[in-house]
Formats: sequence, structure tokens, C-alpha cells
Amino acid sequence: MGVGVVREDRPEGGFVARVTIDRAAKLNALDRALIAEIIEAMTALAADPDLRLAVVTGAGGRAFVGGATSTSWPGSTPRAPGTLLPPSTSAATRTAIYRLR
Repeated sequence: MGVGVVREDRPEGGFVARVTIDRAAKLNALDRALIAEIIEAMTALAADPDLRLAVVTGAGGRAFVGGATSTSWPGSTPRAPGTLLPPSTSAATRTAIYRLR
């Protein structure tokens, strides 16, 4: 379980990163720990100027991400439709995620 990052160096320079979300037993459903791992991996990738492409995949072949594990979010409230990230998301995390969009 977790997030794996595999780098593939490109002959023309730079590298492609394959980021695999691996919680296949739960259809890769997100919980707080997994989201923290994703943020950590994406932040590191976004800071590397040699990154050319990041491919995000889900392990197991049944689902990319099957939603979120609601039991890991006590007291959470739904966000407005179309809101990608919660307001509590740090500026560094937002920058890393939006750079990879």
C-alpha cells in the first residue's frame, strides 16, 4: 500500500515519472495517509526541473481511484461542486498539483 514513483530517463533529456497509487484491496480509495503520500510524491516531482511528464495510475487494474474512505474524515463537510482542493491545502501543495495539471 502507498504511492510508488518510477523514473524513466529519456534519451533526449529529462525523465518521465510513473506515479502508482497502490491501495488495490480498497479500489485505491483515498484516505488521509494515502493523500499525504501523494502530496509528498507530487511535491518532490514538481520541484525537479528535469521532469517532462508525470503519469498517475492506480494499482490492481480494477479502479484508478475508487473515491475516498469517508471513515478517515471525521467531521469533514462536503465542498462546493467544482472545488478541486479543500481550502486547508497548503500553497506548496496547490502549486505542485496545479503545475502537473
